[in-house]
Amino acid sequence: MIVAQAAEEPDAGGSAGYPHGIHFTSPRQNTLFQILHVLRHLDSALAQSLIDSHDQLAAGARRYPNGLETLHEEAEAEAKRLKADAAKCGGGYILMGDPRDFDRQRRLIDATRKGDFGPPIEDAIEQYREDTSPSAANYAPKEYWPSTGTFRTVFYQAGKRLGPEAAKLLEQVPDDDLRLFATIELAAALAGVPASSIRELKQPRPPNSSRFQRGASVDARPLKGMRREETDGPTMRSPDGRLIRCPKCLFQPPTDLRWNCKCGHAWNTFATAGKCPACQFQWEVTVCLCCGEISEHWAWYVSEP
Repeated sequence: MIVAQAAEEPDAGGSAGYPHGIHFTSPRQNTLFQILHVLRHLDSALAQSLIDSHDQLAAGARRYPNGLETLHEEAEAEAKRLKADAAKCGGGYILMGDPRDFDRQRRLIDATRKGDFGPPIEDAIEQYREDTSPSAANYAPKEYWPSTGTFRTVFYQAGKRLGPEAAKLLEQVPDDDLRLFATIELAAALAGVPASSIRELKQPRPPNSSRFQRGASVDARPLKGMRREETDGPTMRSPDGRLIRCPKCLFQPPTDLRWNCKCGHAWNTFATAGKCPACQFQWEVTVCLCCGEISEHWAWYVSEP
């Protein structure tokens, strides 16, 4: 099922990287790489056929034959080696990953030693500005934003270094969702459990944006071939009793349908008159989940005679 779903994902519009120069611009191939170790064990023939037909996946498999499983095994082996070397030499550290992140890594290491987490929090806030920049917004789900990953890492380390006092720093996180992720990591550190695995994704344009007119924004992805009888919820009406239906195909959405905002939140757009309850963005247009056509949101409301 995951492979089938991945086949429907766009083959461009994303960016994900792994150590040793493995980089994906295809969200589809990145998804396949993330489950490669499972496919190797369950269906090796399918795994090989996917590798043969996807160039970026093939490059990733050459370096990491079992995908994330190989990556994690190498990381654990490297961590053990570094620990043993540190015991011999009595200190120091080695930076790994993207050289552009080395300064941030050094500031975080210094913070864990000195207890001053102001600089790494500023680094995370700067990344948040990049993720939310109007000219280059990150349309990936917030859990994969680089700024989210940085906040999570910073607050896990702050929890280990400062204990409960680290909670005072949460008010500096500029976003409610990112603050929740940071709180979870802080709680993990205080509970003494391992930090969460963090993956980052930069998606420079809305999902399926190529389906629609250039420059247009929509608040959902059409579900191909969906029929009214395939939904369970009752037909919706507006608070003032007006009928809600698609101006193009007259489809009447039930209450159990969900639209996706550009911030990643899913909700029934007619429950809030088109305003996303997560990021407060007001959608002016709505796509029909039956016919896939886009109409102005207000045109969906019909006053019956």
